[in-house]
Amino acid sequence: GHSALVWEEVLSRVAERAMREKRLARVTEAFESTEIKALEACARRDRLSVRSEVEEMTDVSAELAAAEAEAEALSAALEYQREQVWLARRERDSVPELDLGEVAGKLAEGMEKAELVQGLRWLVLEVAQRRSAVLAAAEAQEAAAAELAACRSALEESEHR
Repeated sequence: GHSALVWEEVLSRVAERAMREKRLARVTEAFESTEIKALEACARRDRLSVRSEVEEMTDVSAELAAAEAEAEALSAALEYQREQVWLARRERDSVPELDLGEVAGKLAEGMEKAELVQGLRWLVLEVAQRRSAVLAAAEAQEAAAAELAACRSALEESEHR
């Protein structure tokens, strides 16, 4: 009924926000990792540049060219990832953050007893379904991990022969 649709909408919005938060965290982590690599590459390039000026040796120039190329590539990757962070933040912010307890309280205030019972029934069934799905996924993951371990073991045995 109507009550179930209201609760489903609330849960969907909370889940959507959480998913977008995770994506933002992932792209931010990738950006920060690339930022560290870019700083290291620039430092390496600068050290080689100073060395090539002091030593005026040709073996350093090839190394310097490679370091410059790496620094440029990482700089380009960093710009791309900076845009990805900005986009992910905009996407996350387009879904308002909801306080589930507060929203549930406000929704319940305006409902009749029958609507509350219907909504509660739907929520309990939804939780049971999701818990069952989580358990099934965990079992599937365990089975896949066990199969992977068995394959690795068989591979190691065949390599030792």
